Amino acid sequence: MDYPLALALVDFLPVLAMTAGISLLVPFVRRMAGPSIATAALAGGALTVTGGALKAVWKLIVASGGPDIVWMAKAQFFLLGPGFTLLAWALLSTAPSTAGRRPPLWAFAAFAVAGLAAAAALGGTWPLLIVTTVSATILGVRLLLLSRRANQVAATFLFGFNLLGTYAMGILAGQPEQTIALQWVEESLNTLTWTAFAMGVWRLARAKTLLTEQLFR
Repeated sequence: MDYPLALALVDFLPVLAMTAGISLLVPFVRRMAGPSIATAALAGGALTVTGGALKAVWKLIVASGGPDIVWMAKAQFFLLGPGFTLLAWALLSTAPSTAGRRPPLWAFAAFAVAGLAAAAALGGTWPLLIVTTVSATILGVRLLLLSRRANQVAATFLFGFNLLGTYAMGILAGQPEQTIALQWVEESLNTLTWTAFAMGVWRLARAKTLLTEQLFR
């Protein structure tokens, strides 16, 4: 497919929004759960951002008349699953009630590795889509619940929109005929989805003191 250059450039917008959200989320996790958990969040965020960036660069290369570098187009499937899994574990580990008995990292890692192994064995990416969807849902629900406990109504709606947008993106991306018009819709929705994520994290991070009081009450 011939991608318009404008569409390829727009593909960088959700990556930038995702990067902004992760940049705010990692310090938040550090304050709530400590440096080791924040390191996991940083690693997960780096994987997700890298996956999105590689896909955007691939699209820009193709739109500019360059070669179709297949591995760049498919890399995001192998990075988003593990990335979201780490982010989900890190956010679940922020609860003080889990101190000393946090959700087992090995279980989350095994889930991601199973997705990678299944994708390699079957020669398809759908197992990784399952890993990504499940982990992104856990992450989104956790952020939504944290926002509710911090009385951040706007952040709650923003994370709710992020979740719905993620599901909608999955449906649109699964359409057999990916027309240029449909991809404009996808990229516009993807930009809004990750902008909502970044704005939600920003509002939640601002409410950190109140949230801490709520959690430790």
